[in-house]
Amino acid sequence: MCYHGPMEAISVRQLRNDVSDIVRRVEGGEELTVTVNGRPAIRLVPIGDRPGTMPWSVFTELMARTAADRGLLDDLDSLLPETTDDV
Repeated sequence: MCYHGPMEAISVRQLRNDVSDIVRRVEGGEELTVTVNGRPAIRLVPIGDRPGTMPWSVFTELMARTAADRGLLDDLDSLLPETTDDV
């Protein structure tokens, strides 16, 4: 479900009491403003899609293109030859 229209305001008390429901709403696309004593304090917005992991080949390519310590890349390659999931 994706919400469009004016951003709803919720109190910090409502956030504290209904955090699971509010997180589900934001994950579903809704943007919320959290108020403290009636004034806007923060905005909750979904972060969008992003991969949970990165293929090893992409990681090593990124490392090779940066000014990172070559010894670090060699150490990581020998310790974690196929994955970065446990790092």
